[in-house]
Amino acid sequence: MTQSLERRYRLTLTGAPGRRRARIEVIGPRNPAQILIGMPIDQAIRVVSALYPICPYAHELAARRAVSFASAPVESVRFVALEQVLLSTEALVAAAWRAGMVWSPLLGRTPMLHEVAATRRAGDKLVSLTKDANKRDDFAGELDDALQEFVGALDAFSGISAAMAEACDEIAIPTECQGVFQDAINRSGSPVAATAPDGSDRGTDKKTFRLSLMFAAIAERMKYHSAALADAIAQLRDRVKRPIEAPSARATLGDGQGVGSVETIRGELTHSVRLIDGHVAAWRVLAPTDIAFAEKGPVVTLANALGKCQIPEKAYDLLVAAFDPCAPCDIDFQTSPVTSLAYA
Repeated sequence: MTQSLERRYRLTLTGAPGRRRARIEVIGPRNPAQILIGMPIDQAIRVVSALYPICPYAHELAARRAVSFASAPVESVRFVALEQVLLSTEALVAAAWRAGMVWSPLLGRTPMLHEVAATRRAGDKLVSLTKDANKRDDFAGELDDALQEFVGALDAFSGISAAMAEACDEIAIPTECQGVFQDAINRSGSPVAATAPDGSDRGTDKKTFRLSLMFAAIAERMKYHSAALADAIAQLRDRVKRPIEAPSARATLGDGQGVGSVETIRGELTHSVRLIDGHVAAWRVLAPTDIAFAEKGPVVTLANALGKCQIPEKAYDLLVAAFDPCAPCDIDFQTSPVTSLAYA
């Protein structure tokens, strides 16, 4: 089942520099959740994490929230500290993988295999101890040590986001393309600016390719999850049982329908579900990658704008990296070898 449900993207660029046209294809199922239709709800929730092996706990939690709203109208859904630890640890491990295995090579550095493995081990240890927290009375010291070990492992990746932002700022938009590129930015709805933060043009005839703002947004989500993780661990350590308010709560849509969302490292992940007699009648998933890599979404819009410029091919790698797909994305220049950014 896993193989048949795998999905990847292909960004194809045809024509010579300055006259390139971009299109994006989704290879694989557009809505893997359709396989859930007809299943009893308990079975469907168990299957969700297998359907989405990237950030599986985030998908499971969003699914549970959606089902909770569909089953009984409530004003908000709360989840306990344990669930926050699982969600934020998963998000931060994913961020480490991206920084070490995708961004580092784009910067001309070697992949950070050992650092990524160490971070994953530290995250697994933290999650394991957290799950046992309510079964023991002597866990506080071990939990604090595990948190510090995890935070220390994440330190290996500090500075990589800033380096990626600097790499983006080294790409300049020629004068003749500035209007086209700015229009593409406005239509894409992306937090990308054509000018420098201080409002200058970084030169008399060029403006910088400000994808660095996208990397700043990713860094902010990492800070959010780091703070949420520390707060949840503190609650467990102090045996405080008050639940943490889940981010991005959704109201019920009506009898048998519900929407649930969580904040992942890539942005808001949403599951919507409709139930009839305890079985799934409809299920949709909307992930940040679905929006960014849609056929007329921000990535292809900005890629088409870049195609009108005499600009290095590296700019397309940085464009894809900034939108951080949760599935592999091939970049095909037609006459050049296909490059692949294998995200997870």
